[in-house]
Amino acid sequence: MNVREAINVGLTKLGFKEIRENQRKVVEAYVGGRDVLMVAPTGSGKSLTFHIAPFVLDFYKHGERDLVDTVCLVIFPLVSLMKDQVSILREKGVKAVVLGPETSETENKEASEGKYNLVFTSPEALFGSHRSSILALKSKIQAVFIDEVHCVAKWLVFFLM
Repeated sequence: MNVREAINVGLTKLGFKEIRENQRKVVEAYVGGRDVLMVAPTGSGKSLTFHIAPFVLDFYKHGERDLVDTVCLVIFPLVSLMKDQVSILREKGVKAVVLGPETSETENKEASEGKYNLVFTSPEALFGSHRSSILALKSKIQAVFIDEVHCVAKWLVFFLM
């Protein structure tokens, strides 16, 4: 399957017409099974590289435009920004959820069953209150994205205390 065709399918699903060269290289790398570190300034389109992931990965694997059963985990330290991203994604028809302090029991259950393609969570929820839901997804998660990775050192200090 052609990666560029898969990217175009993902762009269409999200309502975009094009992808920047740096974004394309990131998507091609993770579709190719490589670990990727993208360092780019705010506003450069980092989020698109993981918003597009379930569509690209499914089309690349199965060649079907309407099949989206891939789950991608997005670890993000800022709950308000996760909520904003999920709201925008849902408006576009993407099955996305935030696992955090305000998650309903229904959303938590559905998330653990793999009913969402993009599961956003904070490090605190990942290692604490929503750990069991995320562990239930372990076999379904096809990619893990960490946004705001510069916070990792702070997360480690928090969890080692």
